[in-house]
Amino acid sequence: MDEPRQSAPVIEPGHTFATVTDKISSIVLTRPTSNGWFVGFGLAFLVFMGGLYAIGYLFVRGVGIWGVNIPVGWGFAIVNFVWWIGIGHAGTLISAILVPAFFPYFTWAAPGWRTGSFPTPTP
Repeated sequence: MDEPRQSAPVIEPGHTFATVTDKISSIVLTRPTSNGWFVGFGLAFLVFMGGLYAIGYLFVRGVGIWGVNIPVGWGFAIVNFVWWIGIGHAGTLISAILVPAFFPYFTWAAPGWRTGSFPTPTP
């Protein structure tokens, strides 16, 4: 009978889980935050607040702010909705067909593929 295979140690001698954690976390925790990060965060926050204001304004005033006061004008909203639903279905379809077809040796990922492909309409 074969002997059980010895695996390499997870942590090298002279280290503990605490020292490894300290070494990895010190990369993020000891470096000061740069001014560029604050500027980027401020810009992202302003864009987020602008979007929040736009959505609030839409809820208060209604879809008339789009200029959708005539039936033909609803084409933009309907086409936009159908476009993004189509994009979502295409991604799921690609996941359902291409990934298992070209990567059959990734058996560990099969449950994820099945889950991701579940909403795909099949003929």
